[in-house]
Amino acid sequence: MNAGRDKIYPTVDEIVATLARSSEPTVLVEGRQDMSALRKLEDLVVGSSIMSCGSKDAVLSLLERRLEFANVPCVFLVDLDFWYYDGIPDKYEGNACLVTTSGYSIENDLLFQSRVFDFYDDEDMKKYNQVLDELNRWWAFVLLQRGRGIKVSIQDGIRGIIGDPANPSLKEERFSDASNPFVEPCSEFLRSSRECLEMGIRGHQYAELHKFLLVQKGKFYKSLAGGLYVMVGTLGDSPHLNRVVSSIKEAFQRQGLSI
Repeated sequence: MNAGRDKIYPTVDEIVATLARSSEPTVLVEGRQDMSALRKLEDLVVGSSIMSCGSKDAVLSLLERRLEFANVPCVFLVDLDFWYYDGIPDKYEGNACLVTTSGYSIENDLLFQSRVFDFYDDEDMKKYNQVLDELNRWWAFVLLQRGRGIKVSIQDGIRGIIGDPANPSLKEERFSDASNPFVEPCSEFLRSSRECLEMGIRGHQYAELHKFLLVQKGKFYKSLAGGLYVMVGTLGDSPHLNRVVSSIKEAFQRQGLSI
């Protein structure tokens, strides 16, 4: 985390001190960049508040210090990130206070199989799959390199990875060089990666794809793209978000709350 981000969030010690003086049921989440995606949780988990901690590491550090604020009911919500592929570490597996997303991040859970697809016609879905197919070449390469212990940056937006989504073409030079050249994954690995891409890719890129599709549909849809997460939360029927909400409620109920 850079110095600028350090200034945005309270430290773990400060959050512990705040919670130790609190009695309000609290859902501890990662970063403020996720808040627009998570805001609907406050409406769906009535009687709780959301506290942003700044990072996954911070949330997990707070989980490990749970006894220091045992007075307040808390649930700890984190993105799976690469746990989606690796599995949840043994030290956290089965922790009754920990809830994870179903997909790579909360954006995947909100968007995949949600009612945002009600807005897409056949042509939109053709573009959707074209972009995903090209993104999959990049993501499969990321996974292969990661398996070899080589880190590939995943911070670029989709335009930095595939150029114009209207005519997607992988920009190999952006994430490879002479010491780490791009190698096309084999067809079997590409197929395996593509099958779980909507839930397995970084949520930021997946959300960008949906925003692109809505913007290119015209003025009315462009306004929906600006409030994508609010719109999806309002429409409801996002099965993976519903699973997160149910898991949070169950975690609070195990702590004696009726939420």
